[in-house]
Amino acid sequence: MKQKRSHSIDWDLIAKDIAGELSQNEHDRLNNELSADNDLLGQLGELWGDAKYAQELKTIDTNKAWSKVQNDIHHKQRYRLMNGWKKGMLVAATVVIALGAYVLIKNLVSDDKFTSVIAQNEVTHIQLTDGTKVDLNIGSALKYPNVFDAETRKVELLGEAFFDVARNENQPFVIETNNLRIKVLGTSFNVKANVENGNEIVTVSSGKVEVWHNTSHVVLEKGEAVDFDVESKELVKTSVVNVNYKAWKTREIKFEDVSLREVIAIIESVYHITIEVDESVEVDSLILNAQFSHDNLEHVMRVVCQTFNLQSSREEDKYRIESVR
Repeated sequence: MKQKRSHSIDWDLIAKDIAGELSQNEHDRLNNELSADNDLLGQLGELWGDAKYAQELKTIDTNKAWSKVQNDIHHKQRYRLMNGWKKGMLVAATVVIALGAYVLIKNLVSDDKFTSVIAQNEVTHIQLTDGTKVDLNIGSALKYPNVFDAETRKVELLGEAFFDVARNENQPFVIETNNLRIKVLGTSFNVKANVENGNEIVTVSSGKVEVWHNTSHVVLEKGEAVDFDVESKELVKTSVVNVNYKAWKTREIKFEDVSLREVIAIIESVYHITIEVDESVEVDSLILNAQFSHDNLEHVMRVVCQTFNLQSSREEDKYRIESVR
């Protein structure tokens, strides 16, 4: 767990600069901070280096974004030329923010009243001042007030988290994501805001939850879920809940007549890895029935492969499955 640091780099200035809202004096101040800060590349690496974010940014047209950054630099003269690695640091900061980071920086900037937490390398456990408990999945970010002194207990989420909300009928708990507003009094539920494809899923473990998108809303009770489709802009309610929806938190995985294709997708999600499968393996026709409880990844992979007479090899965080030769 790492909290964002703001003592050496003014992230608010960076966000405003991308939005074109800086005065000349503010712009000069920003340039001075960037050129004087030898730690900038390290800070960006800590903030954006998580593998999940790297995977989710892969769909962005980097050539188009890079061209835009170059044009901004040339036409607006917003950045002074810098030599060597200092120039590279400034370009890296600009590109990262231009490629989707602006929203997170703008919305998750820490100050004296708020705390922002990013779960980078492990699931992060947070207890808020009202007694609410939050498990934050790897690659996810949460912003919350240090003291809940408003009419609602509002927090902001990017990614996935499981909430066990302390009940307070006089002060509802509200979660805001990119597309949804989730309101509860006291209950437990999972929120998955998929940064890669924009879809968001809310699954209720206990109690009752209201989920809003603009003026549309649904009410969910225990055992129900809603899937927000980013393309149709619709909230689709279902009573068929994925039994493994919180396996990333519990490490309890259950496969009942599940195809190998889906098994692989769940393993990737729970253990934050990538699995490649040889084209000769029939992932849709191979069906698995198995349960795992707090088992490590190597054990899970071994059982799956042995069940179907397959073999796996590993290179860093990437696995490959193929038929036994």
